[in-house]
Amino acid sequence: MSRRTLVIFYGAVAAAVLFLGTVWSGIHEGKARSVGGAVVMAVAALGLLASLLVAGRIVWVIGRARRLDAARRRDRVLR
Repeated sequence: MSRRTLVIFYGAVAAAVLFLGTVWSGIHEGKARSVGGAVVMAVAALGLLASLLVAGRIVWVIGRARRLDAARRRDRVLR
């Protein structure tokens, strides 16, 4: 995975968490009970969900690649 991909991924996660924290604290202080606050909360939640889905996909692909590599190495040793 390239360095640029990691920076974009972790940047998106950090932005989503920052937005969620800001809006969440505003809601609990009674300041952000507006339509704009709800929209920012929804966008941040969707961004965080998408980031977590991408992270899960990355872990799944890396695990599959490692299993395939181990199987190929095992086949080479047996031949």
